[in-house]
Amino acid sequence: MRKGDAQEIRRLNRRAILGHLRRGPLTRADLSRLTGLAKSAVSRLVEELLQEGLLEEGAATSPPLGRPGTLLHLRPRARFALGAELGVEGTVLLALDWRGEVLWAREWRHPPEAGPRERLARLLEEALPQAKNALGLGFTLPGVVVEGRLLLAPNLGWRELDLNPLLGDFPLPVLAENDAKASALSEVFRPPFDIPVAESEVLGGPMIEYSGMRWGFFFFAEYANMILVSALASIMFLGGWLPPIDSALFNWIPGWIWLGLKTFVLVTVFLWVRATFPRFRYDQIMRLGWKIFIPVTLVWLVVVGLWIQSPWNIWK
Repeated sequence: MRKGDAQEIRRLNRRAILGHLRRGPLTRADLSRLTGLAKSAVSRLVEELLQEGLLEEGAATSPPLGRPGTLLHLRPRARFALGAELGVEGTVLLALDWRGEVLWAREWRHPPEAGPRERLARLLEEALPQAKNALGLGFTLPGVVVEGRLLLAPNLGWRELDLNPLLGDFPLPVLAENDAKASALSEVFRPPFDIPVAESEVLGGPMIEYSGMRWGFFFFAEYANMILVSALASIMFLGGWLPPIDSALFNWIPGWIWLGLKTFVLVTVFLWVRATFPRFRYDQIMRLGWKIFIPVTLVWLVVVGLWIQSPWNIWK
């Protein structure tokens, strides 16, 4: 095994341990059982995380069977990220822990004549005392930012400004971005702000919890459900095994072929929609169901009931 591969595996194992501990305190034996790692490997990784201050030991447990263990707790405030918004009238600086909770926030105003050097120097001056346990600093600007260069910020009166020399002395990674772009990416959960839907990062879901055939069964279930729904829709709405046209040319084809073709077309539509349209937000799904689908369904029930009672009834 190459050294890079071993380091990647070690990083993934550390991430798995931290992911399980995010849900609550666990013992080393629990982590070994949940992650599938050997107890010696879990102990070695836990000791590293304890030395780094990411974990802390709690009370001892006395299980009915087996040896007593010590509960391990995650320290969410051991590491945090710094974020700032450099606005026209002032700057806001805050810190977020692993759970996305605001640890502290500071805000100050700038004099109108303050230039980019003065404003960024004040930002780094406020952030520097908190840099010991911080992972990095990200800040937004009201302008066009491309690869560390501010091309244009009309509200600030800045143009063609290289930010890298102004940020070079800061001891942490620094990322600058346009404020509107950062807000839009965060709102729709697109990279690099797609943590709520990124299973490999939030350490949850079948991608992380299972492997092998247990992992594959989730995909079997997903596609089996699509095939089942498509087959039922073909039978109920598209004539099922009957040909689309009642003629000798189509009637000689077996019915199971027609059912398979109609099911295949509907499954293709499923795949097409998934690859074409973005994911709905939760509030959009609720609005679609409660404000559109349910009212339309109720109106359609009344329409069909009146249709059945009318002289134009086609179900007699």
